Amino acid sequence: MKGVTTIQLRKSVVEELKSIKKYHRETYDEVISELIKVLIKKVSMMSLFIKYSK
Repeated sequence: MKGVTTIQLRKSVVEELKSIKKYHRETYDEVISELIKVLIKKVSMMSLFIKYSK
């Protein structure tokens, strides 16, 4: 894999990541990437709501 790095995570974070995997072989990279996508979508929706609720 190109562009791969090692990060340190608390064991509790790893357990949380394990608990939200969609399938057994899903990587933590995939799980975290999906979380980021969901967060970006939520922030965008909140920004739109705030913009048009004034």
